[in-house]
Amino acid sequence: MDLRDLRRDDLRTPGVGYRTWQAYTVLNYPDVFVGIITIGVLGFATAAAIELIGRRTTRWLPRGEENVR
Repeated sequence: MDLRDLRRDDLRTPGVGYRTWQAYTVLNYPDVFVGIITIGVLGFATAAAIELIGRRTTRWLPRGEENVR
């Protein structure tokens, strides 16, 4: 499959936020809670990945947990 074969409509799939909002508008609260938890887990995982990448790519920088004298 070539990227030129993708249509613009193929790239418009609803995300987690959209699905959470849709669930809220139709008062489907269990799905709203699932969406909120999913967004939280994705945010935590993204922050942890960025932290790990940052620590591995900037090993020369001092870290806050080290004893600086």
